[in-house]
Amino acid sequence: MSEQLDRSVAHLRDLSSHLNQVTDQATAAVRRVETFLNQECRLGIAVYVPVGTPAPDGTAYQLGYDRCGGRFRIIVRTLRLDVGEDGQAVVLDSDETPWSDCARAAKLDAFQQLPALLDALRGQLTEVIGRADAAVAAAQRITDVLGAAPETEACDADCDEERRGRHEHGQHHGRHHGHHHGRGCDEGPCERERRNHGGGRFPDDRRRG
Repeated sequence: MSEQLDRSVAHLRDLSSHLNQVTDQATAAVRRVETFLNQECRLGIAVYVPVGTPAPDGTAYQLGYDRCGGRFRIIVRTLRLDVGEDGQAVVLDSDETPWSDCARAAKLDAFQQLPALLDALRGQLTEVIGRADAAVAAAQRITDVLGAAPETEACDADCDEERRGRHEHGQHHGRHHGHHHGRGCDEGPCERERRNHGGGRFPDDRRRG
């Protein structure tokens, strides 16, 4: 019995060492893929691929590339499914966890789908580029139909004309304003009395002086 126990312990030691090594390699690969997608490709496109088949209780898993915690990560999504009236699966709830934060068994199961995830990203990116090219072509056709934008000189001429109009209006307003503050009908009795005495002080002012 002692020999069997020794063999079991040695076997566990070898297996755990190998498992740790595989997990470390998978972690390094996922980290490298995240860096590649975020910094080199800067995709910003969410994609998921299935991991295995749904469990009898309706739980299913997906490996994805999506925004999580403010930035795009390789994540594992847990789905809780039900069957709708049409016989199709209906998602009741979902939970996303960064791959690096998952349990080891979930990590290794999902890691096997990493090549499929990259292939799905490639296909999604191809579709996005196709739609973008079509949008650019449509915008070019609209531009061709509408013709070129007005010349800058024409815009400058309009702006100069508008500035001249504002300047002339200001001068007219200034003359009109001065007329009312001169010897016009709005002159008050004190101003008229002061003007009648030569612009000096009133007689009472001279006596006080």
